[in-house]
Amino acid sequence: MIPSFLCAPLVGALADRFSPKLPVFFGFVSLIVSLVCFNQFKITSDFIFLCSALALFSMGQVFILTPAVAAALSYSSTDVRATAAGIYSTVRFLGASLGLACMTLARSYTYTLGEMFVFVHGGLIFFSFLAGLLTLVSLKSYNEIKTPS
Repeated sequence: MIPSFLCAPLVGALADRFSPKLPVFFGFVSLIVSLVCFNQFKITSDFIFLCSALALFSMGQVFILTPAVAAALSYSSTDVRATAAGIYSTVRFLGASLGLACMTLARSYTYTLGEMFVFVHGGLIFFSFLAGLLTLVSLKSYNEIKTPS
């Protein structure tokens, strides 16, 4: 929570100054590094190791989600921006919920705690990313229906 709070202004400035692609790239790199750390985690691992992996994970989420929301809402016109924000949030959280449920069900017999972290968080990232792509497509389609050429 604290790394997310500290990184959000930096991510917003980076996305405004450059393009949203740069923070999203750093976000995915941070998530990959955190998942590798989670894979190395064992029940006897140091608490600082777990906290650093969780901090990297939360920073990666901020680096991905903040520019993604801005990019998704920039596709919509001003008169439907509130609807677009609602659609985006609904689809993103639906994807994250389904991802967590599917990955937990598929990985109900886990061997190590680290493998469970990687599998569940990887599923969350994948399904959230898929939900974001579906949201962008649906927003573009909604804008074409709402404002015909």
